[in-house]
Amino acid sequence: PTIVPLSAAAVAAPQQLWSDDFSDSANWVIDHDITACALDWQIGTPTCQGSYQISDILSTTASNGYAMIDSDFYGGATGGSEMEDCWLTTKYPIDLNGYPDVIVQFEAQYRSFNNEKAFVVIGIGDGQGNVTWPDLDASSGTTNGTPAVLPNNVFEAFPDYGNGDQTDNPELITVNITPALAGLSSTELADLYLRFHWTGTWGYAWFIDDVSISVTPDNK
Repeated sequence: PTIVPLSAAAVAAPQQLWSDDFSDSANWVIDHDITACALDWQIGTPTCQGSYQISDILSTTASNGYAMIDSDFYGGATGGSEMEDCWLTTKYPIDLNGYPDVIVQFEAQYRSFNNEKAFVVIGIGDGQGNVTWPDLDASSGTTNGTPAVLPNNVFEAFPDYGNGDQTDNPELITVNITPALAGLSSTELADLYLRFHWTGTWGYAWFIDDVSISVTPDNK
């Protein structure tokens, strides 16, 4: 058979619908479960402070800021006794009307320990910014290679990672969020929010930068 190479158009970069490079922290809302912990995400150019540090992210736009959760520093200070539960959420709604097949991409620097999960969550608003967010902890998601049943708006960022597994620095992570959009009304599709949700007990760290939402490329 004749092998026909893909055209340049077929392998072109995906069409971006939204992006953020963490140069303006006002675009994000930082929060945590006050009944579980006092740990928060940081936006800027923070460095890990704990005893088991991983390197700062070497992302494309690291110089103008990134996001980081330093579980090692916090867990070391608290003795690893808490189920850390914290999140980073877009402040303003994202409108995905007319785009049924969509991916989230971000550059990451991450190392896994043994009792934590990193999630990408799509918040579905009611047109007024009201969102019912899922309750997640380190028992949610994949366990010993066996995936759990998650809500269709919740996606594991590193589902196959085990003790000590680590990304490249940086590594481009792609998450297909299409299942979260299925069946939504136009009002809901115009009132979507992106959240990075960290939960676990005394892990390492998770850096994020250069986040985008794009149309899923042809032939992907």
